[in-house]
Parts: sequence; structure tokens; C-alpha cells
Amino acid sequence: MKLLKQEVGEKSTIKIEFSIDKEVFDKAVDKVYRKQVKKINVPGFRAGKAPRAIVEKMYGAGVFYEDAFDAIFPEIYQAALNEHKVEVVDRPELDVQEIGRGKELKFTVEVFVRPDVELGEYKNLG
Repeated sequence: MKLLKQEVGEKSTIKIEFSIDKEVFDKAVDKVYRKQVKKINVPGFRAGKAPRAIVEKMYGAGVFYEDAFDAIFPEIYQAALNEHKVEVVDRPELDVQEIGRGKELKFTVEVFVRPDVELGEYKNLG
């Protein structure tokens, strides 16, 4: 995992760009395939025995991408928050730029963070 950039926006938001090694994402896709293939029926194959290439040809190359992303995202996101000591107050808004087999997974996350509050003089009021 590489954290490409972290920038603080207006209204207490932060935008973080991620780049995940292709090996990490491909491993997640393989794991999801092994789990999901049991539920997929392909004519000519027993349930759970269809090769990945056949399943991807029938349902599209990205059939497992969403589940693979969902499997690795929480750990990657939490590690980045812990590393940079970011306190979020809302769910993140995701924007995936690049996803695919043999490619780096690139996405950005924009999320509201706890605002910095400075107290003014309050002791000598009234």
C-alpha cells in the first residue's frame, strides 16, 4: 500500500489518494473467486468447479472486483487513518480511478474529519 497524497480541504474534509500493489489486489480477487465460485452455475461444469476464465468470460472480467475491493478496503483504510492520526466523523466517499487484474488499484477517499477548534477568551465574560 502506498499513500500517495493527503490534502485537507475546506469544511473539515480530507482527501487521501491510495495506490495498492497489483499483487495485493490480485490476491484478493483470487480469494473472492474461490469463495464465490461455489455459488455460480456454469453449463458443462459441476457447481463450484468452473474455471475462473470461463466464469469471467460469462459474467465479465470485473465480476469479482467489487467484492475484492470490499474485502481489502477496511484494513487499508483503517491503517492509513491510524498511520496519519486522522479522526473521521463520517463514512468515506470513494472514487475508484483504476481497478483491474494485473493493475495497481488506485482510488481516493474523501471524508469529514474532526475540526480543529480554538477556544477564545471565556474566563472574564460577564
